[in-house]
Amino acid sequence: MRPGLIIRLGALLCIVASAAVHAAPFGGAFLDTGLGARATGMGGAASATIEGPAALLYNPAGLAARQGRNLLGSYQPLSLGRNRTSLAGSINVRGPLAFGLAWLHAGVDGLLARNGSGEVTGNLDDVEDAVLFGLGLNATPRLQFGLGVRIIDHRLEAPGAGESSANGRAVDLGLRYRLNETTVIGVSARNLLDKLSWSVIRPSAQTSSSEEALLSVLAVGISHHWRGIVTAAADVEVLDVGGDRDLRGHGGLEARLNDLLTLRGGLHRVGDADGFGLPTFGLSLRPMRMERVQLDFAWVADELDAGGRQVLTVLSRF
Repeated sequence: MRPGLIIRLGALLCIVASAAVHAAPFGGAFLDTGLGARATGMGGAASATIEGPAALLYNPAGLAARQGRNLLGSYQPLSLGRNRTSLAGSINVRGPLAFGLAWLHAGVDGLLARNGSGEVTGNLDDVEDAVLFGLGLNATPRLQFGLGVRIIDHRLEAPGAGESSANGRAVDLGLRYRLNETTVIGVSARNLLDKLSWSVIRPSAQTSSSEEALLSVLAVGISHHWRGIVTAAADVEVLDVGGDRDLRGHGGLEARLNDLLTLRGGLHRVGDADGFGLPTFGLSLRPMRMERVQLDFAWVADELDAGGRQVLTVLSRF
């Protein structure tokens, strides 16, 4: 497929996604904490970099870029009683198609419910879950397309008020094109056709309904590989802040020192977080120097100044 046609396809995807970026506030914000440790360690520069199960969150076209069966499990122990857990898998064995499925869970411990006088009345239960389905297609040896669907469930239970809930869905689109043996570009449009519907139970036992937007994101990224050792990646994202479209960036470097160890570093949310972005660090260990099992760790600074966020991941290929 000619590069000119690839550029036109990417431009069309950008136009469709830009039209879908709309009003904040937004739901499903826990998905912004990522999937897997490699993308986090690279500063979130994932559109052209991440392949396999983690691509479900960033660019579904990346599902088709990795052969075989892959399974990823991840845990994030966060500050202030927050936690994130995820499990994802992908399969791409024969033919041009790849499939992926992921579950992401978020919870908060220790939230206290208070009445109008400020007295503690019990604990609040706040739980969010998302299930992601994805399909990747190898259109040519250099070009992949991807389609993903997100289903989100959010439940909040307060003493004396019962359980309030929200259910939503969204669609993701992506493409990935290898310019040459060392350079890849990626374009993804996330949370299109989004809708999150709330059913809120008030202390008076009355129920009210409302709708909340998800944050639609258009991401354009590039990655470059040097001599099989160093990978550099950068993403630019168009997103909505306070009803206005805004920009943020992510950038990272990865160095494969040997068959056992890989190191990473980057800047996350440049232009969106305070200062010059949130610094990140990560590493991968391959026990017995085998590609079949990989242990990933990443750390990213916490904008709440309550301690950095850590991500632990186990990735298996079989």
